[in-house]
Amino acid sequence: LEGSTPLDVDTAIAAALSNNPELRAQFARLGFSAADIYQANRISNPLFSASWLRAEDSGGGHQLSLGLVTSLTDIITRPARMRLAKADFEHLKMDVGDAVLATLAATQAAYYAYVAAEQIVDLRQQTAKAAQLSFELASRFEQAGNITARELALAEADAVEAEIVLIEARQGAFEHRTQLAAQMGVSVAATWQVPRQLPLPQAQDDDLQALLALAKASRLDLAAGEAKLDLLAEQRGFESWRRWLADVTLGVERERETDGAYLSGPTIEFPLPVFSQNRDVVLRTDSEFQQALAEFDALQLAVVDDVHLAFVAMGYAGDRVALYQKRLLPALQTATARAQEEQNYMLIGVFELLASKQEEYNQYQAYIEALKEYWMARTELGRAVGNTLPGSGS
Repeated sequence: LEGSTPLDVDTAIAAALSNNPELRAQFARLGFSAADIYQANRISNPLFSASWLRAEDSGGGHQLSLGLVTSLTDIITRPARMRLAKADFEHLKMDVGDAVLATLAATQAAYYAYVAAEQIVDLRQQTAKAAQLSFELASRFEQAGNITARELALAEADAVEAEIVLIEARQGAFEHRTQLAAQMGVSVAATWQVPRQLPLPQAQDDDLQALLALAKASRLDLAAGEAKLDLLAEQRGFESWRRWLADVTLGVERERETDGAYLSGPTIEFPLPVFSQNRDVVLRTDSEFQQALAEFDALQLAVVDDVHLAFVAMGYAGDRVALYQKRLLPALQTATARAQEEQNYMLIGVFELLASKQEEYNQYQAYIEALKEYWMARTELGRAVGNTLPGSGS
């Protein structure tokens, strides 16, 4: 990442995929789920038992019993446990994938915020320089007796205020740089840079209905929610019959009696469902399913609302950018040019010209903020859709 070439947004996203600590933690969760699949495929180790009983009277012999038992319940439930573990793994993959998309969207938003902050720093440097030149000119005018001490003090205050605003802009830019560095998993002190200007809006936006359809097909949290419902439905069915098995063990036992005779045969052990039929497990699983169903219904509504909100926000921000570009900034530039002409003919003073330029600077910062809001809204729209927007490669 280090070098003189500014980072583009795709490079920043690639860095986040490679280095972001939170993403690495998310990927580690897949290892835990893989371990669960391995565990579900195993059957409990058989239990070996032995007892040696000696008769208390001196003429008696001794009794030796050997036993080997294993869990019949584990054998019967193994296919179901494997299906549940694999379904849980698939759900986790979608959940991790959604976390990846969230991190990439956060990286993209941090990127645009930092680029805008650096662009504002450049603007505020020009503003501070112009205010300082105005103060120096006012000092010469005051010495010549052309302006009052009050007017000189106001010019100095404007210069100092412009310098304060520049310091605040630099501080804000560093904060945004820190946020982007954290997302990319790199040091804020490294020499990487970003462009000094935001890109212009897309020439044509996407169709809202197409975006809603794309969101329904692409959102990984929706897919994860559906997978979770399927998993809980199967788990609910599994627990409804699994509770009657309890812990059944099957084995074989061989015993030597005190007279030397051997007895051997199969053994089985299982608890009698007299006091408890494990109904609590079924009720808990059913409640989890109903809760997940309600959460999934809420998520479906939220996805539609998120797409609408981001789409409208992007549209309004784009409209503001267009007005700044096509009307307001050109009008202010024309006004400054006319003021320059009038000042050349001494129709107005130099301070009026500087005030016109100052207003142009202020409105240009508002334009940068609107442009940033456009790209932030577009980033949020991509996050709401859960996919690359069809109308761009970003």
